[in-house]
Amino acid sequence: MMRNAREEVLEMLRDMNDSDLVAVHNEYCDKVSYYDDRIYDMYEINDLLYGRSPLEIITDARDVDANDSYIHYDGYGNLESTDYPQDWMDLDEIADYIAENDEALLNDDIRDLLDEIEAENEEEEEEEEEDEE
Repeated sequence: MMRNAREEVLEMLRDMNDSDLVAVHNEYCDKVSYYDDRIYDMYEINDLLYGRSPLEIITDARDVDANDSYIHYDGYGNLESTDYPQDWMDLDEIADYIAENDEALLNDDIRDLLDEIEAENEEEEEEEEEDEE
């Protein structure tokens, strides 16, 4: 039976640690021009707010808890924070993109999985063609 790359990638995404998942998500955002959806580590907040006035910082970061690990801009230009960055991601959409484009988004584990699935599916197709002859 042919392996389903989309389903296996989705399972892999669900099992990833937050850091790797954020990296994949951000690479996906870059590939599809969703730059406003990028997620940042909390330590990047100084760079994100650099050059802003104190009032702008207070306004932009009013929903930020410095104890959280991740931040991103909501749809209104304000920063939000969380320890659960997957809440800001559409893993189904990312898995669809990876499977449809054979694009590992700079993740070696995803690349290995895609290559393994492709090789097994090609082998199975060859066996089926031989059986038909």
